[in-house]
Amino acid sequence: MASRFIALLFLSLCLCGCTTTARSRAGLETDRFSASGMARLDRHRFVIVNDTKDGETGYRIGLLDFTDRSYPRYVALTANWNDVGGPSHDLEAACSIPGREGEFLIAESAYRGERYGRVFHCRLAPDERGNQSVHIIQTLMLPRFYDQIEGMACGLAANGNLILLLGERGTDEQPARLSWGDLTISERAISFQFQNEFTFTAPGLPSSANVRDCSDLFIDSQNRLWASAVIDNGDEGPFQSVIYQLGQFDPHRRRPLMSTNPIEATWRVDGFKIDAISESLHDPASLSFVSDDGNLGGIWRSLPHPR
Repeated sequence: MASRFIALLFLSLCLCGCTTTARSRAGLETDRFSASGMARLDRHRFVIVNDTKDGETGYRIGLLDFTDRSYPRYVALTANWNDVGGPSHDLEAACSIPGREGEFLIAESAYRGERYGRVFHCRLAPDERGNQSVHIIQTLMLPRFYDQIEGMACGLAANGNLILLLGERGTDEQPARLSWGDLTISERAISFQFQNEFTFTAPGLPSSANVRDCSDLFIDSQNRLWASAVIDNGDEGPFQSVIYQLGQFDPHRRRPLMSTNPIEATWRVDGFKIDAISESLHDPASLSFVSDDGNLGGIWRSLPHPR
């Protein structure tokens, strides 16, 4: 399937317009652009999360705005962290919520002792100064999984129920794991009821102690479930990534997920560590990604239509 692999070693700075320092009207700064999760918010904007750790002061959530196509803009956002027990630790995933316009979920990777392990139900709202900010509506405590959560997606069943998908990253010694279940959201509560799971291994990457079989998840407009995987050789690289169709989400089935067999890589992206995938700006049947390339920063770009 070599014809389906597309090397992207030639990316130029014109495709990396969001790599420079960004300042929001609220006065936040980031000296490098990268992401550990991404969710399409509307026609022109993506919510971006970063894996800033406990005690660190870097940005945690941002907004990538393509309203002006000639000058994409990244804005770091504040959030009402004090209302939910303090700032996040290691945000690793984000997804929009079908049927709930402007609302999205962001997830921490795991528990640390009895702390963290949270999914935040959010929407954008102006703060007291009128600046765009994230309003955390409520918090869901996740079950304790085998490994760290790296990907999250949300599907809408035919009966109107929300299905939450969570991807554990996997290692060279154990495969990644996809878990899913019913997500219930009301004005006063959010809950998750586990349904099922399966394990999987990413295709198209060489054997490596630094492989992560799942670095993100995304359900596209055709209900295809996509996953990304990476080889992470440290803050200076070299990096290697693949994006592959992991399965199909069927909103009419009692068991809504069907795994792809065989799993094959659709895109191979050499030189970048893809940590976030979402819909393309230009083609709803294709994808875009953001990389987190350690000390080298990161990029956003669209991918060509899958063949």
